[in-house]
Amino acid sequence: MKRTPFAVYRKLRLVISWYGSTHEFYRRALNQYKEPESGRGTLVQSVDGIYHATARDFVELVNTEGASVKSKINKGILCDGDNKLTIQQGDSVTISESEFYVTAVEPVMYSDEVIAYEISIEELAEGVDAE
Repeated sequence: MKRTPFAVYRKLRLVISWYGSTHEFYRRALNQYKEPESGRGTLVQSVDGIYHATARDFVELVNTEGASVKSKINKGILCDGDNKLTIQQGDSVTISESEFYVTAVEPVMYSDEVIAYEISIEELAEGVDAE
C-alpha cells in the first residue's frame, strides 16, 4: 500500500499529540542601539512538538596517515506542518531547565508536500549570547 503525504501527515500529528509537549519560543527585544536587552524576552510562539536528539558520526582526517571518528549530537523539535511558524534564528526555548537557541527552521518534505517542520536547536552555554 502506497503512503500518501496526507497519511504520513496524519500519523505524525497523532504521534505529536501522544508524545509531544508544548514549547514556548522567546525573542529578546533590541534597544535603540540594536543591542539585546537583558531578560527573557517576549513570547513569539507556542508550538506542540517532539524534542529529539540524534547522534551523527563522521570521520575526521588528522593527517595523511591517520583519522579519527568524531560524534556530534544534533538536537531539534519536530512539529506538524499546520503551524505557520514565526520563529527565527536566535530565538530561545527552555527544555527541562536548559536554555536552547534556534539555529534553523526547515520544512520536512514527503512527495513534494510539506508535512512537518524541523526546528534545529543548540544549547546556550552560560555567559554566551545567542547573537
